[in-house]
Amino acid sequence: ASLLKRLADYQERMVNSEFDAQPKKELRVLTPEQLQLKKQLEDVKDQFFQKAAEYRLAHMSPAEKAWDYVKETSHLSRAIMTSFDLSAVFRQGGVGSIAHPVLAAETSREMWNAMKSSQAEFDIAEGIRNDPMYQFAMTAKLAITEEDGKITRQEEAFMGRWARHGIGKTGSKVNVISQKALTPIAMSARAYTTFLNGMRFKLFKLMVSNLGANGQVTVDEAKIIVQYVIVASGRADLGKYNQAMANLNVLFFAPRYVASRFQFFALPFYLLPNKNVSLRVKKQIAMEYARYATGLGIFLGTAAALGSLLFDDDDDDKPTVELDPRSSDFGKIRIGETRIDPMSGFSQVVTVVSQVLTGRKKGADGEIQHLRGEGRKWGSPTTWNVMSDFARKKFAPIPSAVFNVIVGENVVGEEVTPLTATRDLFIPLSVSEVKETMQARGVPAGSAITILTLLGMGGGTYGPKTKFANGTEEERKTQLENDLKKMEWDSPDL
Repeated sequence: ASLLKRLADYQERMVNSEFDAQPKKELRVLTPEQLQLKKQLEDVKDQFFQKAAEYRLAHMSPAEKAWDYVKETSHLSRAIMTSFDLSAVFRQGGVGSIAHPVLAAETSREMWNAMKSSQAEFDIAEGIRNDPMYQFAMTAKLAITEEDGKITRQEEAFMGRWARHGIGKTGSKVNVISQKALTPIAMSARAYTTFLNGMRFKLFKLMVSNLGANGQVTVDEAKIIVQYVIVASGRADLGKYNQAMANLNVLFFAPRYVASRFQFFALPFYLLPNKNVSLRVKKQIAMEYARYATGLGIFLGTAAALGSLLFDDDDDDKPTVELDPRSSDFGKIRIGETRIDPMSGFSQVVTVVSQVLTGRKKGADGEIQHLRGEGRKWGSPTTWNVMSDFARKKFAPIPSAVFNVIVGENVVGEEVTPLTATRDLFIPLSVSEVKETMQARGVPAGSAITILTLLGMGGGTYGPKTKFANGTEEERKTQLENDLKKMEWDSPDL
């Protein structure tokens, strides 16, 4: 009926020679009562998905139930590890935040409100859905993620049922207790989803508005803009493989996020030469890359400049920026043994690719190590070690814990036991990083770095001094003996 009505409308306009642009329909504004009904509908949908999950679980075979519990435990562990912070700002949303700080500040306020209230989360989402640009964004397939429903439409950091609805059957004692205990996780999930949805939509809207200033933006052009927006916001779109990537979250921590970091660098090479992409879209996307590079350069440059002005060259705490892509500290601000990483996951990608291609690796002490060929020293890392360590760091919590227990240590060489591996599955990464920073830097300096850590610029504090300071007496003795073995002693000529 709708199509027939539109067909008759165009025919009537031709007969009456009405070729002027038609006035846009006024956006329907819902009354407070209608908004409340819509919120009730969302709540009922939420309950429906809970009941649907319980129904499917009740009709599963024992093997299927066991696999479901493994997946949900993995999702819950990931959600706990990525909670208690506002890391979406500079981690997954780092490109947009650095390129458009005003948009990021506006969206951060919405994120804060959504974290405090599910009603605020609904109101913010409703504002996006009622925006005149929303339908065009959906036609262009912009990713607006959900907290329930299909797993492919959830943010990787907070996938699964348990993080939002608690463990066990709805209303059971276990469910009620776990739901209360996991309230901070649900708050973090609301904040995370609200910020990323807000930044994606606002960035899409901004780019379309800039592009359409002198003409209409086509759907094909909008789809290219969406491709950039979702890759920049850490959510690679792999088409028919999206479901496979969602399933890989049991094995890897955030596969679509990691894929997006590679895709971000590859995008200009296969998008810009494409003759089917309009020139004005190419210019718009090139401008976004330039804005991000400029913002990142200003941030790192300011840190390096302040370090040169306020600290002596021989001061161990002088802020420095590593520019060698073969170093694991590439793009990070280093203050003593504390790192601040503003690169939103790009640093690791640049480093692993540079090390594999050049066959060289720069150690923390500045020494250049050969990964292959005649220059490689016995016992030093190989190209395979670099690639396998990169993959190992991307493991999901449970596979990572199992692997660490089997080999007896984690990827940085720290001893791991079944007890410590299980404990670390349910400790937020931000808590560990904040603790390390405070111990190493003290309260004044540590507090400033902690703010950046909680906003997604985590880098950690590690190195021989930190290891010695935090070690037991036996660990310190072993470390000292190992360091003495590595020293080259010059014997005086007799």
